Amino acid sequence: MNDLEQLKRLCPPPADRSGQAPPAWDSVEQGLDIRLPSDYKRLFEEYGPGSFCDFMSLYQPQAYLETIDIEVQTPKILASLEKRREWTDYELPCPITSLQPAAVTGNGEYIFWVVEPKSDPDLWKIAINEARGNGWFTFDGAITAFLRRLCEGALDVPFFPDDLLESPPSFQPSRYTPEDRRRAHAINTAPAAEPTDSEDVREWARRQGYDVAPRGRIPGAIRDAYEQAHR
Repeated sequence: MNDLEQLKRLCPPPADRSGQAPPAWDSVEQGLDIRLPSDYKRLFEEYGPGSFCDFMSLYQPQAYLETIDIEVQTPKILASLEKRREWTDYELPCPITSLQPAAVTGNGEYIFWVVEPKSDPDLWKIAINEARGNGWFTFDGAITAFLRRLCEGALDVPFFPDDLLESPPSFQPSRYTPEDRRRAHAINTAPAAEPTDSEDVREWARRQGYDVAPRGRIPGAIRDAYEQAHR
């Protein structure tokens, strides 16, 4: 039994997915300028949009909402990583050009494919960044294998909640309302934010009780806390 079949037994997909046309994968891959792993394509076709364990959601091909669209979010996430690396001493597990966003958690961690070798996406591994720190976790396997082991309780990701499997693993399909669509449109059409001034960050951090030096690089955790507080 392969990883997808085992995952389906642990975490059943929606019953009403049959008959729905698969995404136009050629168009999505052309937009991303890469081929995507075959297991991800089968995974999305089986489950569709939604979240695993009410925590981890795949980025979607040709999503109705741009906030979860893999083509729209990829350049934004990679630009954010690049900016963080420029601002701080943040280290990446591989070049940014070798990272492709695949999913996101409710806590703000990004799940990436490590695009090496680019010519064979079925050999790509997984890398996860710590949302409120500088750490990274890597998994030597595909996204479906990662989800299966996570739902089995056989994988300990140090950034994930200890009570993630307090309830049995499940998949919750996305159900979008008109209000969700209006909110997403407002976010996606808002003017881009100006780069944050370092002195503003230092001043805010001191008021919050952080010990921050008067000059030099600001720790990534403080930058993250500032961004979270000002969203």
